[in-house]
Amino acid sequence: MNSMFPPRLYLIPVCLALFLARPLSAAILINENWESYANGAVPTSPWSVWTGSPSGSLGSITVTDAKSYGTGTKSAYLNGVGSSTGSVALNQSFAATTSALSISFDFYLGASPGVIPQFSLLNSSGTAGLILQLRNYAGTNIMNRTGDFQTGNNLSTVALSSWYHIDITTSAASVSGNTYSITITQNGGSPVTYSNLNFYNQIANFSKIEFGWGSTNGREMYVDNIVVATVPEPSVALLLGLGAFALIMRLPRRSLNR
Repeated sequence: MNSMFPPRLYLIPVCLALFLARPLSAAILINENWESYANGAVPTSPWSVWTGSPSGSLGSITVTDAKSYGTGTKSAYLNGVGSSTGSVALNQSFAATTSALSISFDFYLGASPGVIPQFSLLNSSGTAGLILQLRNYAGTNIMNRTGDFQTGNNLSTVALSSWYHIDITTSAASVSGNTYSITITQNGGSPVTYSNLNFYNQIANFSKIEFGWGSTNGREMYVDNIVVATVPEPSVALLLGLGAFALIMRLPRRSLNR
């Protein structure tokens, strides 16, 4: 009698494809909740702090248990003096990557936040690609900066003395067109998502994050639960496995007549 391939044989390439299709794991580049620091401690390597020259002339950056978000009890407190010569900044570098990134953090602006507190994603040369103003110059909204300090996409309104959670997913680094999506959630509120936002500068790699101010008038900001990770890309093995499966499925049916 005529018979096609025994059904069991079709399971072989399927199982092989599923095995090879295991996704690449995300690489965690930064993971900081400040819980390992003593109250009042200054963040240490791999973090870098800038408080002016001489040190402390622009303010201070310390870990505090005065405010926190989530399950922890501490956050980093950026406390500027509002100097006309500069603002404090907190940053961390990581190995340069062209992979898409997932970035999340929480922030809180005090009653006197200063002018344009912001988060930046930079390349290995120190050029800022993504600039997210946590409070725009008008003092009304979170803003994606795309031009001068007053030009960009106004996003969610921002209130003082309230925690916000930020989730960002970037495209892979490319000088031809970096974009990102962002979800903003105020403590106790509903998440709001914005997509296809343009970078301030197109950059060929990602290598550093920074919290600070886009002006010389830095005042009061808390940041917590900072996570930066690469976004897993589809495995090459997945494509090979599916290709092998498709090839076998196209083989002619064989007669098993005896």
